[in-house]
Amino acid sequence: MPYLRDRSAEELINHYERVIPEGSVVLADWTPMGALRSAQADGRFMARSLQPCDRDSRQIEDHLKAARVFLVRTDYCSGVADRFRLRAITGGYEVAMKPPD
Repeated sequence: MPYLRDRSAEELINHYERVIPEGSVVLADWTPMGALRSAQADGRFMARSLQPCDRDSRQIEDHLKAARVFLVRTDYCSGVADRFRLRAITGGYEVAMKPPD
């Protein structure tokens, strides 16, 4: 069988460069984080802070005070979904504080 190139990481970066504004914080688990970090090493997807999604909720709250925060997926990041409000965007979520009870 011939080698089939997997272009999914490149497609993720192409899309995220269009929808995630510069200055934003991007929360991700290890799989998409690899693609995002590789893109930055290649000079793409710059001016965005990459953070693991298992951060303490206070750290995420601090990010929300200073920048827009996005979550790539919830598969391994369910804690973010439990603690914050997620607004679906194409290819992920925008993270916001939950309203007080």
